[in-house]
Amino acid sequence: MTGKDEKCFLIDGTVRHTPVAEIEIDTPFYKGKVTAVCMENPLYDVIVGNVGVIDKAGSETEIQAVMTRSQVKR
Repeated sequence: MTGKDEKCFLIDGTVRHTPVAEIEIDTPFYKGKVTAVCMENPLYDVIVGNVGVIDKAGSETEIQAVMTRSQVKR
């Protein structure tokens, strides 16, 4: 945890202040350290976007990462 907070604008129009963490991700699409926001009760364990990655076709895309409370505690 970095001790910082970030504003998250959700699809329903609400704004939430969420804590920020530095985490390591190892997926088929991205491997490395990212800055992530931590949310309570997200739909998925990790949501990835706004991080530069190379897909299988060789195109660069962006992804973003979010961690659950249980992942942060581990």
